[in-house]
Amino acid sequence: MASINEDDFCSEMRNNTQKIHDESDKLINLKIVAALTDVKVWSQAIADFYFVFRQIEIALEKLKSDARLNVLHFCAEPEFRRTELFQKDLQYYMGDDWMTTAKPSEVAVNYCARIEEVSNTKPVLIIAFVNFSFIFLRLFFKSFLRY
Repeated sequence: MASINEDDFCSEMRNNTQKIHDESDKLINLKIVAALTDVKVWSQAIADFYFVFRQIEIALEKLKSDARLNVLHFCAEPEFRRTELFQKDLQYYMGDDWMTTAKPSEVAVNYCARIEEVSNTKPVLIIAFVNFSFIFLRLFFKSFLRY
């Protein structure tokens, strides 16, 4: 249990840094809004999400019989799958030939390779990728829509 001094210190730090954190958050969100008004930048972001989520869904399908991953059973439900939704977005922003024009960024390629590696060597770690990806999407869009 934290001592009174530690609690006071934490409270003081939180109070003293709250304003700068709020300003930083607003600046980051402003930059995101500016970037996302560019259709090309937005399309690339959606493409990267598409490739990453497609790789996660491929891994989950491959690992669905692994009893250690029963905790992820909800991911098999259609409302949790994201690949098809990203495909529709890509078609809207990039046109009907999006499958030939959408390319993952180098970062997305590396991330997808890591997901595949983990699913082949340490499948239980796929839980972390699923957790992070869904939480990130939720927080990203919640934050984006707030401003």
